[in-house]
Amino acid sequence: MKFSQLAFLALVVLMMACKGNSKEALTKKWKVDAAALKTVMKEEMEKMKKENPEQAKQMEAMLPMMEGMIGGVTLEFKADGSAEMVAMGQTQKGKWTLSDDGKKITIDDNGKKEEMEVIELSKAKLVLKMGKTEKDKLKLPFVPAN
Repeated sequence: MKFSQLAFLALVVLMMACKGNSKEALTKKWKVDAAALKTVMKEEMEKMKKENPEQAKQMEAMLPMMEGMIGGVTLEFKADGSAEMVAMGQTQKGKWTLSDDGKKITIDDNGKKEEMEVIELSKAKLVLKMGKTEKDKLKLPFVPAN
C-alpha cells in the first residue's frame, strides 16, 4: 500500500472516530455553567452599551433575574436520540440529531425544529449558540449535570 493511500485511510478513520466522540461527548445531561454564564452576559452588556445604552441599562437591571432563569436550564441528550430540556419549570421533549460536521444540533419537537450551533464540545464542556435570529442568539455554556 502506498504512503498516500495509507495516509488517506488514516485520515478517514480519524474523522470517523472524531465524529463518534462528538456524539458520545454530547450524550449526557448538561446544566448551565453559572459562572461562565455571568461572564458571557457581562460581555453582551458591554457590546450593548455601545449600540444602545438605554437598553443596556434596562438589561443590566434585569441581569440577576435573567441569571436565575437561565441558570436553572438543563439539557439532556440521550443515546436513543431523545432529548429533554428543562427551563423555568417547563419540560420540553423531542428528538435530537447532530450534524455530520458536529457543528449543529437539531431538536425536533413534533415537527417544530430548533437548531443550535455548537461552539465548543468536550466531555467536560458544551457551549451552544441559541436563539431565533442572529441578533437574538446567546452563547450558553454548559457543564455535565452529573
